[in-house]
Amino acid sequence: MFTPAELAAMARYPSYLAPSAMDLHDEMAEPLPGPSLEAWGAKDLEFEDGEAVACSLAGRAFIALGERLSAPPWRRIISVRLVAIQPFMEELAACPHLARLRTLILRGNRIGDSGAKALAASPYLSNLRSLNLSTNNLTDAGLDALSRAAWFQQLESLDLSGNPAAFGKMSRAA
Repeated sequence: MFTPAELAAMARYPSYLAPSAMDLHDEMAEPLPGPSLEAWGAKDLEFEDGEAVACSLAGRAFIALGERLSAPPWRRIISVRLVAIQPFMEELAACPHLARLRTLILRGNRIGDSGAKALAASPYLSNLRSLNLSTNNLTDAGLDALSRAAWFQQLESLDLSGNPAAFGKMSRAA
């Protein structure tokens, strides 16, 4: 458990620097969610050969899953739509389990240029082929950062619709 002083110190920092619910979880009082997709709040599940390959998930849950993504029922997930990820973009960009994704959908998260820059700096997006950043308040600064990312040229599909800088810029579809 955390002391009142530690909790007060955490409150002074943005939520992405504070411990996650999983970090504060008291396993003796209540166990962590089970390994099932539903226990972690996965929605919009798509299946191939009886295993999930795509889902929608809260951004914080995706980050917290970590190594669990290598085990059933998560091991074949290659397409993820993340919601409520805006405060956690730097943490997301640092997640090694991004490397398994071929499709990342961040539609409507309003990540802004700072989120685009964090994503552009991620070393874990080399397998990404489709990226949806529609309606994320991206300007030229965010688009420029993305275009310089090491992984950007391999994208087969890019959706930037609904962003102030998107009209006539970088739209790409396979």
